[in-house]
Parts: sequence; structure tokens; C-alpha cells
Amino acid sequence: MEVPGEPEARLTWAVTSPKGDVYEQGYGEAGRLSEGQHPRAGHHIVGMFPEEGRSGALDLEDRVALTAAIDMIAGGKAEGLVCFSLDRLAREITVQEAILAKVWEEVGGRFFTTDQGEILRDDPDDPMRTAMRKMAGVMYELDRRLVVARLRRGRRLKAERGGFAGGGVRYGFATERKQLVPDPVEREVAHRIRRLHRGGLSIRRIADQLNAEQIPAKRGGAWHPTTVARVLRRIP
Repeated sequence: MEVPGEPEARLTWAVTSPKGDVYEQGYGEAGRLSEGQHPRAGHHIVGMFPEEGRSGALDLEDRVALTAAIDMIAGGKAEGLVCFSLDRLAREITVQEAILAKVWEEVGGRFFTTDQGEILRDDPDDPMRTAMRKMAGVMYELDRRLVVARLRRGRRLKAERGGFAGGGVRYGFATERKQLVPDPVEREVAHRIRRLHRGGLSIRRIADQLNAEQIPAKRGGAWHPTTVARVLRRIP
């Protein structure tokens, strides 16, 4: 969930308690959810746990902020968990369901999102509830995979046309107006590396010689055997 003043990539878990009728302002979407769910009593926000943008790609055990929020529920300090939306919960349906099961079954908590309100736990007398939630999760996952595939195809096509498709620029080239262009200084160094290696000098000795001559590597750092080997593999 977005919090004022923080990057959009962050996801914040808010743990809530029904105790008290004072709603704490300033918690963005979590606040609007609590206020909308209980306009009179409200939910009291008892903890906020920001996660980094890539957290949705991680398994539950690797998500420190989410685990800390769940621990508050397990310890009786909070009743439920609030996140921005169900599609931000996880990138895979299996992880989504594991998190919900953890909150519902293991710690006996409730789960809310800012767009749907409370996500009700599974009911054996209402199998459609579970099916609809899982189908939505599958569609979220499919949509993300389609976006990734489209971006990958775009980068590949751009690279095939000679454009810069992102990532690190290999030694001997630079970017100019989003295009890869030869770097004459680096290309001369690269060809010299090849000549030295063909002349019998080891990769480590080549790195030592370049460093002794104060010839910078790609990003201005020192040469290492691995960087020399990488240049040798990529010399046309």
C-alpha cells in the first residue's frame, strides 16, 4: 500500500485492532479502508510495515515486513492485516494462498484490502467464494506474465535492430541517443587484451598489467580476471 512520501513501489502492511474508536489519520489507503468499513468505531492502526518493491516476488519466509506484521496478530497485539490490493499480495497464486492461509488458519487473523474490504476466509458451504478468489489470483498472475513477455519481446526486437535494450553495456561500446555505438578507446583496449592473451599472457597477468598501467575497467574500477575473461568472450 502506498504511504505519503514513499515511493509507489513500496507495499505497506497495516495491522489493525478493533479496540478504541479513534482512527489514526495519515495512513493513506489503509485509513480510508478502515474508515469505510467501520465509519463509527473505526479500526485503530497499531503498526505499519513497509516492504520493498520486489517483495511480491519473494516467498512468505523471505518477506521480513509481512512476517513481522503477522507476528503481531499471532501475539494478540492486532486483529487483522491490511494491504493495498489482492493483486499486490504476491506474484504467484500459490504464494497468495499460502499468505492468506497463514493469516486465517495459523494466527486466526482477518485480511483486508483497500479496494475490496475484508477478504473472507474459506467457507465449505460457499465454494464459489474460494473459486472466485483463486480465479482472480490466476488472472493477476497471467497479466503479470503477459507484461513480462511483452517487455522481453520488445527488448529482444530492439537488440536485433541494433538498439540498446537495457542492462549493462558491454566493454567496447557506449550508448548514444539510446543506441549502442562503438567506443574507440575501449575497443582498442579490448583488442590489446586479445593480443596479450594470444601471446601467452594469462588472464590474471593481463588484469595486473592493465591495473599497473592505470587503465580503467568499464565503470572506472580495477580489472579482475573475471572482467578480462568477459571481454575476451565478447571481442568480435
